[in-house]
Amino acid sequence: MTADLAQVGATCPGWRAWRTRGGLAARKGGTPPGVQARGATLCELLAAIAAAEVSSEPGGPAPGPNYRAILTALDGAAGPLTSRAVSDASGLALSTTVHSLGVLCAWGVTERHRDGRTWLYRRCDVLADEIKTAAVAWDGPAEQTA
Repeated sequence: MTADLAQVGATCPGWRAWRTRGGLAARKGGTPPGVQARGATLCELLAAIAAAEVSSEPGGPAPGPNYRAILTALDGAAGPLTSRAVSDASGLALSTTVHSLGVLCAWGVTERHRDGRTWLYRRCDVLADEIKTAAVAWDGPAEQTA
């Protein structure tokens, strides 16, 4: 099980995990003391870490309704979108959309690239892919054999 705890650090850089009576807990280095993610299994812990990574502050609440509307619009798109297209799809004002897209890019949840004079935005699923890979690699065999 020590290898599972080491896997958290390898999958989610900067995070430190440990055992508790109720399962597993983790926190990101350089943040205030205290638990920021909990889970009974490694898979649950990695999912909690992913949720903490996209929250507005370490260990804070889930993203607000504006961010969720933008992420929903980006998830439903066939390809990268301009900020105007995201604004139209989400129903938010353009200024709110542009600000929120900048925040989401800073969090690493979305990414943008230039296309001429415009920015194109898309959802960045790197962390989600890493968590799925780790969950299958570490929890999958144990569930199949049990």
